[in-house]
Amino acid sequence: MYIDVIMPRGNEKEFLRIGVLLGYKKLFFCYEKSNKQEGLDLTNNEIGVKIGTIVSNSQNNKPGFFIYKVNNQIRTVIERGAINLIYSQEELEKKDKQHFRLSGLNNIVCKILKEKDIIVGFSFNSILKTIGRKRAVILGRMQQNLILCRKYNVKMFIGSFTTNPYEMRSPRDLMTFGVLLGMHPNEAMCGLELEYQE
Repeated sequence: MYIDVIMPRGNEKEFLRIGVLLGYKKLFFCYEKSNKQEGLDLTNNEIGVKIGTIVSNSQNNKPGFFIYKVNNQIRTVIERGAINLIYSQEELEKKDKQHFRLSGLNNIVCKILKEKDIIVGFSFNSILKTIGRKRAVILGRMQQNLILCRKYNVKMFIGSFTTNPYEMRSPRDLMTFGVLLGMHPNEAMCGLELEYQE
């Protein structure tokens, strides 16, 4: 099943339209609590919709789908919070060391991710929105994170993670991007069934 994770800003209908054209079967609309749209009619016979919440700390213990845009508190948040997916770990503004990259993940964090069954998301939008040296740094960090996730058997997911419907990419494009990063085709399947509890 082809799934994408996106962050609408009042443009849900357009996301649904583009999602159908690109061949998605389900979209996860993820909102920060302050941006959450109430009373939206998201019924569409051609595509399923689930709602998720973007969190910035560990203060979430309600049922639902929670994604965490990684900051410097990653270990604290994943240890204490009920997180389903993390993303953007490669975008932390730190200078890489001479012999390794500060990619947002390490051995200890990956062990916790595996233990808590948290999915690591790779954001295509991180690449789309950067150019030059910064893009190269993010790509290198993604490759390092991929190696760590594979070593500790952490689930991975490639998605658009965008606020703009026209920045979505088809499932085949995202799978190809994953293979270019170094994933095996079965790892790069962006149709990973994300865990969601109603």
